[in-house]
Amino acid sequence: MDHHPLAHAEVRFYPSAGTDRPYSVGETDAQGNYKLDAADGQGHEGAVAGEHRVTISIDERYLRKPLGPRGPRELVPRQYNRDTTLTCSVPPGGKQDANFDLKSK
Repeated sequence: MDHHPLAHAEVRFYPSAGTDRPYSVGETDAQGNYKLDAADGQGHEGAVAGEHRVTISIDERYLRKPLGPRGPRELVPRQYNRDTTLTCSVPPGGKQDANFDLKSK
């Protein structure tokens, strides 16, 4: 975010509507790198081929910060999670990188 790696973010790829495939999820490391695994409980790596809606999120619970009176606060702007504008196209052979240039404001 803001030209710096975003550590400890949850990245999710949701396949386009009309598919029964599970979404994929991964967590960024200190350098902002991540590896996706299908959320189907079967141990499948990566995201299925096709178009995806992408969300990127970090909340205070994960960082073990004290919670405010309203509960955990999202630390990534809404346009990247709840109101995401991010998309990614995954080709049939897979993809080795999917980078997103996030802005804090």
